[in-house]
Amino acid sequence: MTLLGLSQDVVFLQRGKFYANARLGVYLKDIATNRISSRFTFGQRLALGYGLGRVNLELYVRHFSNGSLTEQNSGQNFYGLTYAVNF
Repeated sequence: MTLLGLSQDVVFLQRGKFYANARLGVYLKDIATNRISSRFTFGQRLALGYGLGRVNLELYVRHFSNGSLTEQNSGQNFYGLTYAVNF
């Protein structure tokens, strides 16, 4: 679980309702794991999205690692779908 994080999103492509964005950030986790043996991690996220008015749909890939700050750094990858409603 992430305790604290700081990230920045950047939209680098937009064509009509389609877009692509990237997120870069640094995070502090509550525990070290056997895949990432530090509490400090870096995170990257790439997404392809489609805007439907107040709703956005995104397919994304996300990667966390500690940037080889410690010897054990297998990293963690996630793939997913986001459904977001903007108010």
